Formats: sequence, C-alpha cells, structure tokens
Amino acid sequence: MQLLPTYASKIQEIVDRPQTTIKELETVVSLDVALSTQILRVSNSAFFGLSREVETIRQALLILGFNATRDIALALAVMSMGKKDSVLNHRILQHSLQTAAAASLLARQLALGFDNSMVFVAGLVHDVGKLVMLALEEPQYSPLIKMQTSGDAVREKERELFGFDHAELGAGCLERWKLPEKICQAVEYHHYRGAEPISPLAALVSVANQLVELRDNGVDALAPIADSPTARQLRADHELLISVDNELDAAVADVTEMFYN
Repeated sequence: MQLLPTYASKIQEIVDRPQTTIKELETVVSLDVALSTQILRVSNSAFFGLSREVETIRQALLILGFNATRDIALALAVMSMGKKDSVLNHRILQHSLQTAAAASLLARQLALGFDNSMVFVAGLVHDVGKLVMLALEEPQYSPLIKMQTSGDAVREKERELFGFDHAELGAGCLERWKLPEKICQAVEYHHYRGAEPISPLAALVSVANQLVELRDNGVDALAPIADSPTARQLRADHELLISVDNELDAAVADVTEMFYN
C-alpha cells in the first residue's frame, strides 16, 4: 500500500540523494501548488518570526535554509494523510496541529534556543504513527482510537494488537522517510514519563502533547503537567503553561488555516 502521496515520495527520493541541490528541491516542491502554498504560509507565520516576507520556495530555501525547508515540506506532505475523508483522520490531524502550535509557543516562552522549524515539525508529526496504523489496519485500529481512554491505555492495546505502539511506529516511519534523528526521537518519546532526562526537543513535544490532551479539562488540569519530569526538565512551571494555554486557541487557528487553505 502506498502510504505517502506521490509528491511526498518524490521529496523523499530527493532527500535520499546526498548531492541534492536547492534547485532540485525547489522544482519538486513547486510541482504541488497546495504544498508550496502551505510551506510559504508556515514560513511567514508568527511561529518563525522572520523579519521579511517569504514569497517563493527559493526564498524559503535561502532564508530558512535547505534542511528546514526540506523537513517542513516532507512533514506537511506526510501529514496530508490526515486530510482523508474520515472523522478519525481529521481528529488525529487536528490534535497534531494543536500540538505543533503548543510546542512552538512553549519553545518561544522558554527561550532555550530551539530551532523553530524543528519544533514545529516535531509537534506536527508526533502522532503520525496513528495515521499509519489507521491507513494499514483500519478495521482493527479504528475501534481502539474511538475509545475514550488514556493515552497509556491506548498504547497498551496497540502493543497487544501489533507488538508496538504508535510512538514506536511513527519514529520508525520518519526515520525511514529521512526526517532528522532529533525529530524521530521526539516522536518516539512524546509519551515519556520516566525520571531520566531526554532530549530537550523530545521533552518539549511531550509537554505540548500533555497540555493539548488536558487543556479542555480547565486550568487546574495543567498543574500536574508542571510536576511531570519533562516539564521539570524544561523548567516549564504552571504559570508558563497557563500563559501558553491562553495563547493556544489563536495559534491553533493560524496553523489550521495554513494547513487546510
């Protein structure tokens, strides 16, 4: 089964070649008008805070850099799987967009020098394993993700059904699709609750994911996140989480418009 859209596969082929030039990537990305438009919208968003407008894919490549533009293009192409005419696909994609926005806001407030494009991409693709499971095993998987239960319970059921969970599968797919190792690690550990420190990017995505999952329960629900090992590692206290929560609706609206229009 062909999981990736045709243009995503073409981008992957370009990434596989070590001597790929800016011109080659520009040509492949420009073949899909919707993808090109999304990249330009992402590049010009508040998440990146650029001092000048990016008007063309060539400018994105020159201003953001080859690697950042490549990763954004591949991530947007991969996540287009979530646009399929399915309530479950849309639910997963919307959560992913919310997590990308939350991760970007957290990174900005923490001011720890995170690469903006990498944060956005890691948040966006963190649940890609769910999209893959849904694409490959919908009869078995759709009843599971319809369950109103905790993330840990879902992952336990995933392991019973498939021998691995969506975080492990997502990381493996992204590694195969040539996304950076730091992003693959962030996807693999986005449910991490252990005491040992993990990579800062993985900790950031973990906190963002927790925040998005719990924010509908009210401000008081955010307090346990501040006590989690990943939040403590980042020094993301309750006050900072409330600040991010207050800004999140507007940020989600922006990132949703980028992706769908």
